[in-house]
Amino acid sequence: MTPGTSLSKKDELWLLAAHEALSMRSEDATAADVAKLCAELFADGIGEHSFVYRTELEDEGWSLGIAATARMREDAVDVFRDFLTRRGANRFALYDPLRPEPDQRNVVLGDAELAADNPVAREVYRALGVHTKSQIRCLVCDGPMLLAWVGGFREEPFGPRERRMLERLVDPVRRRLSVERALDASSYGAALDATLDAVSVPAFLVGENHRVLFANEPGVHLLDKARTEAMTRIALATSGVVLEDQAIRVRGRGSATMWLVLLRSQPAERGRRELAAAVQRWKLTRREGEVLALMARGDANKDIATKLACAVATVEIHVTNVLAKARAESRAQVIARFWTGE
Repeated sequence: MTPGTSLSKKDELWLLAAHEALSMRSEDATAADVAKLCAELFADGIGEHSFVYRTELEDEGWSLGIAATARMREDAVDVFRDFLTRRGANRFALYDPLRPEPDQRNVVLGDAELAADNPVAREVYRALGVHTKSQIRCLVCDGPMLLAWVGGFREEPFGPRERRMLERLVDPVRRRLSVERALDASSYGAALDATLDAVSVPAFLVGENHRVLFANEPGVHLLDKARTEAMTRIALATSGVVLEDQAIRVRGRGSATMWLVLLRSQPAERGRRELAAAVQRWKLTRREGEVLALMARGDANKDIATKLACAVATVEIHVTNVLAKARAESRAQVIARFWTGE
């Protein structure tokens, strides 16, 4: 909390109205709607320009899960999305987007704490013309899980009043976004997060397109050190290719399907290490890696098609691509090179 900062009666009334707005929920509301509301509230009562977003990790790198702005350039979200596409899976900010550091969770930071150079400030803020403005933000979290980056910019430096106002908004924003998060995936929440944190092996909650929704501490460490291997193993596990990893299907809101994926801590099991190496060495796509794993197990194209829920003709295309990238003349040769590491 910002010590010694009292707010005016007008500010207190505004905060009361903001709390009421955040507590009201229609049946068809989504996390994106809440992000837009938060952006409008920030721009109205705290700063001139606001941005609210959350990034998520997918197969090809970081993407925007939710994003909303107020009084920013109309293309602000597109500028940030393009930036994330260029960055791939590389770290892009002063915090861990999957699991923010404890001293940054639900803490309001301003110019002094955010002065360090980072890719977002260097590329996105400059492109949007806010790089010379004062900045204030908070990583709104539910436990270790990031719900949203909430903050903004203005010409005049942010002072104790603005920090105090944002501090007072953190709890109602966190509660509201936590509700949306629980409704989007009714099978998981704080209880599941706590369960994953108690697991000693890398554990992930995975959504569509293998989007990582949550990772425990060993999982975050694996993503930092060997992202390609981790994402390949997650894809294989959720596709039914069992290499001693485990994927449990869970049902989310509506028809959404998610997976609880556990990756065993010892990477030396026969096949997994070779697969990760082959995917990197031959620059295979995720799907080609899945096909190669099943080829190495001796599965025929028809069996691979059944396990991957696709047409045999599609499998044949992937097999052809694998052979070409591995510079192999036959299925037997590519499998031999898979196991020998050639």
